[in-house]
Amino acid sequence: MKPISLKMTGFESYCKPVEIDFTKVSDKGLFLICGSTGSGKTTIFDAITYALYGEPSGDTRKESMLRSTLADENIPTKVEFTFEVNSKIYTVKRNPKYIRKAKTGNKTVTENANAELIYSDGRDPVVQTSKVTAAVQDILKLCKKDFCQIAMIAQGAFQKFLLAPTEDKKTIFREIFKTSRYQQLEERLDADAKALSFECREINNQISHDINLIEAFDDEEKNKELSLIKEKSFPEENDIEFLEYICKDNDKKLKKNEKLIKDNQKELEEINSKATRAEEKRKIAGQIVSLTAQLENLKEESLAAESSLKKAMLREEEKSQAQEKLTLIKNSLEDYQQLDTEEKAAKDFAKKIAESLNSQNKLKNEIAVSEKEITAKKDRLNKLEDCGEQLIIIQNQLEEASDSYEQIQTIKNKYSGFIRQKEILNEKQEEAAKASQDFKNKNALYLEKKRLFFMEQAGILSQELIENQPCPVCGSLDHPSPAKKSGNAPDKEELDELEKEAEESSNNFTKLSGESSELMAGLSNEEKNLREQILSLLPDYTGTIENLNDSLLKKEGEVNKKLSLLRSQVNEAKDMVKEKTDLQNEIPLLEKTLSDDQASLSQNLIDCEKYRSALEEKTAFINKLKEKLLFSSKAQAEENISSLEDVINNIDRDIDNAKKTYENSSKKHAEYSGQLKQAQEVLATYQDINQEEVLSQQAKLEEKKYNLSQIHDSLISVCKNNSRSLESIKKLFESIATIEKKRQMVSHLANIANGNISSSGKVRLETYVQAAFFDRIIARANKRFLTMSSRQFELVRDISTENHRSQIGLDLNVVDHHNGSIRAVSTLSGGEQFQASLSLALGLSDEIQESSGGGGIHLDSMFIDEGFGSLDPATLNKAMNSLMSLAQNDKLIGIISHVEELKSRIDNRIIVTKDINGNSTVQIEN
Repeated sequence: MKPISLKMTGFESYCKPVEIDFTKVSDKGLFLICGSTGSGKTTIFDAITYALYGEPSGDTRKESMLRSTLADENIPTKVEFTFEVNSKIYTVKRNPKYIRKAKTGNKTVTENANAELIYSDGRDPVVQTSKVTAAVQDILKLCKKDFCQIAMIAQGAFQKFLLAPTEDKKTIFREIFKTSRYQQLEERLDADAKALSFECREINNQISHDINLIEAFDDEEKNKELSLIKEKSFPEENDIEFLEYICKDNDKKLKKNEKLIKDNQKELEEINSKATRAEEKRKIAGQIVSLTAQLENLKEESLAAESSLKKAMLREEEKSQAQEKLTLIKNSLEDYQQLDTEEKAAKDFAKKIAESLNSQNKLKNEIAVSEKEITAKKDRLNKLEDCGEQLIIIQNQLEEASDSYEQIQTIKNKYSGFIRQKEILNEKQEEAAKASQDFKNKNALYLEKKRLFFMEQAGILSQELIENQPCPVCGSLDHPSPAKKSGNAPDKEELDELEKEAEESSNNFTKLSGESSELMAGLSNEEKNLREQILSLLPDYTGTIENLNDSLLKKEGEVNKKLSLLRSQVNEAKDMVKEKTDLQNEIPLLEKTLSDDQASLSQNLIDCEKYRSALEEKTAFINKLKEKLLFSSKAQAEENISSLEDVINNIDRDIDNAKKTYENSSKKHAEYSGQLKQAQEVLATYQDINQEEVLSQQAKLEEKKYNLSQIHDSLISVCKNNSRSLESIKKLFESIATIEKKRQMVSHLANIANGNISSSGKVRLETYVQAAFFDRIIARANKRFLTMSSRQFELVRDISTENHRSQIGLDLNVVDHHNGSIRAVSTLSGGEQFQASLSLALGLSDEIQESSGGGGIHLDSMFIDEGFGSLDPATLNKAMNSLMSLAQNDKLIGIISHVEELKSRIDNRIIVTKDINGNSTVQIEN
């Protein structure tokens, strides 16, 4: 950026219009801004910075302080700055908010802050303060803070940059060298590493969950080894192999169980056949016993009864089995109570899931409504984007229309005055005409009387003429026709009176004629001015001045109508501006509500998933509990208890009945005597059947069948769960290997990028890039610093850290070549710090110009405010040589200083003075 011209009016101490033409001091590149303290030198910097960024260069002056306190209400406050960037010319016009006198009336109005950026290539100008500032930043590639650090260096800004901490330098370099993309990469890698770590943890948790579901059926040793695997944070490959072994072993047990069931069924079929024959034998034997008992009558009655009773007592084993089963069922009643509790808990989770889903639907609807409302309001806000500028345009149009109305009133007043003047002129002309006629009459009378008077005098003289004697008038000796007296000639007094009257009449006519001429000349000028004003207002008007009134009234009506319309449009525009402000306030609140709803929805989804997981665990536990229980409910168990109790009661009752049979069997002995022989013969055919042994074998096989069935059901459940879990574990184990490999790689990159690896010097990626730029800046700065310090001092970047957790940054040290020490730059003296900071600022300027990372920044000029007073003559000479060499490279260097030696060394000077009233003026010398 190279300045071309700066215009200031009503700005701080520059009350009256002042223009600084920088082209007059740019031929040698280096110029001095000098003047007494408080004369307004720094204000020049303020004006340039304010024109570019809407703020002064320093931090002490605010925008509200820019209005000159010397300026009256009629003087505007504005700055106009023209500059060049990349051979393109730009002009910025800007004014702060201030109070000025209204264009009409005696009231005052507030002039709002405004700005305009004009392009030399004919593009449409940019208006509105914020948009102009943004456009300037885009052109210069610098924000105001960075501009004041490296291009417009105010008092003390050198040392601020020199001593600035790492974070401040990082912010400056991030803007200048566009290193934010490296910071974004750091954050992206860190976020990706965390996401992959979370994914690995989730998979690991799922693997642990699936391993916990696996069990080795009826194998205590394997279950102990399995417990050790479950206790591990993550399984190994041989652990997976062991899990596969458990599943295969369970499958073998299942197949073995199924074979046992098949064999048992075959045996049971065989024994059932024998049981049928045994039952037939039993019946025949019963008949024989009964018949024998009957036959032996009372003798054998007791034996028969005893035999029946023994048979009845054989059911004691069945009773014992029933009692054992009854005890088992009664002991399992607590498990049914737990089953009820778990099922209620499962229902509660199911209810919570339903409630969560309902809440999710409600939140989703609210989010959709909020998004729709936000979109609508943003669309409306976009439509209202230019309403502020439109308001200004309409207000300007209203002001122009008001000016037109005022112009009409002015013309009407002038028109009325013109008509009155013309009437006066007519009156004067009539008076002059009358005076002219009066003069003509009186002058004619005077001339006639004068002729008669002289004729009378000639007649008197002719009476005294003598022939051949010379005439006293003409000297003639001959008097052929001597004059005669008229007889009515006036006397001398009368003639003098007539002459006086004629002269007075002449003077009166001359006076009136002069006044009439003056009025006519004034009226002609007035008519000319009035016609010019009329043509500016009514360019197509061709009529006379006298016929202007109708056109003025018509134009006044048009302007009034336009004023009414514009006032209405101003109100509408103000309403739109208010609506825009309201929308700007409402949208963030709506977006906050939307964000809260989205966060609630996310939390709801998480809670719902937790409930689902808990429900699945409860369901699995309930199913496992049900598999262990004999019945599906406590009521069914209690029903079976009642049934078993009935069986036991029936057995007891059968025993009682057997006793009764024993008593009655003796009575029937006689009836069966005939049948006894036949029965004994049939019984002989069943000698190979041992009924008790067959029944015993049948009972054992039935019990074995029941036990094998129970084992089979358990094995089926365990095998299914194990197979499902093992399949899930294998898939997860395969996926986590890939993800873990990616996580390690991304985490390593993230640690490197974020400076968390000691081997990399604990340097963040962005800091590393910035440090590379900074090292080049330091190298450029040292070329000047070594010269200025007589090769005593050299700047170096501090690469040490206080502890292993600290990161290397952008702090500066200084090497003292006189004693070989390295120390902080803050230990330098004031003059030495000035040398260092000036060198650093010039090095930064060089790097920005030449570095491809400079983002298109072109600093063709630098402005320095004070600081040279702390240098001794020799150091000052070296500093000046550096600045002069820089200025010779087509750079413009401006210096504000009170140092007298600078005035003698720098020919190009902008001299700032302030008069006794406090108004600053500028004079350029070269």
